[in-house]
Amino acid sequence: MAEVTIEAQAARIDARRLRQQARELKLKARGNVSRSQKRVGRAHFEADRARANRLESRPSPWSELRWTQTYETLEQTLVPLP
Repeated sequence: MAEVTIEAQAARIDARRLRQQARELKLKARGNVSRSQKRVGRAHFEADRARANRLESRPSPWSELRWTQTYETLEQTLVPLP
């Protein structure tokens, strides 16, 4: 009968250890989710800011006209004159 109680006690200790590990892992997972959501939020903010910056009109380097496209797009669209 003593062996059963020793085995039961060992099983209880093991169960407590596993529950504690599960709690720690849940906390880590929640922290990771929270940090990921913040990063995604910042990425959306930066993408919106970049999009607004791209759509903002810019002065043309060749005339008094204002462009609403980025210079990268202009370099791909315009061809140099001979």
